[in-house]
Amino acid sequence: VGLSYMGINRFEEATETFERAARFADEDSLAAQEAWVNKGAAHAQLEEFDQAIGAYKEALRIDEDSEHAATAETNLAYALWESGQGEQALEHAERAVETDPRFAEAWYNRGFLLVERGLAEDAVTCFDNAIRLGYRDAGVLEEKARALEEAGEHEQAEEVADRAEEIRRETEGEMIAEQTGQAPGQGGRPQGGQPGAGGRGGAGGRGGGDAAGPERELQGEGPEGF
Repeated sequence: VGLSYMGINRFEEATETFERAARFADEDSLAAQEAWVNKGAAHAQLEEFDQAIGAYKEALRIDEDSEHAATAETNLAYALWESGQGEQALEHAERAVETDPRFAEAWYNRGFLLVERGLAEDAVTCFDNAIRLGYRDAGVLEEKARALEEAGEHEQAEEVADRAEEIRRETEGEMIAEQTGQAPGQGGRPQGGQPGAGGRGGAGGRGGGDAAGPERELQGEGPEGF
């Protein structure tokens, strides 16, 4: 039921449903942990980051190595960042990739936070890992370009930024085509590696761009099973 509420953007009802699910599940079970992760994702959609942090920490208290742990860690990193706790956010982003090295969004979040700490070269490696694992939208390329620029790789940064802009134009063209019922123009093609739900901009967690450039954000994963 909670997943259904998430699907129709009724996040307050979702938080209540997931909490009931956690309370009724066997104590410290995987089902309880999954419910706490989902509760945190619903709170994050409401920008209730203190509650989201509490839910993710409860999930990790149950088991720091389970199949849900990496999602809890990267979502906790996202919520901490949104709460102004950047240093703690990086710690949990590190734990997320240690728990599941194949989690693309976790690599993106780690790279984002490393750029904020001035560790641009390490951040480039993280973004490359995210891209290799299937996360190939314009946003990750824009962050990689930013990291390359700060690392002094200006020519490569420009090339990556150009590719990001190309993907953004293609994606916008496809969205317009879907809305009007027309086929995309020549060169348009679907993009893989879409980020998970749970970010501030709704599904995908990334706000739209303007003349000053796109909004920069970490990623939060959506509810388990959603």
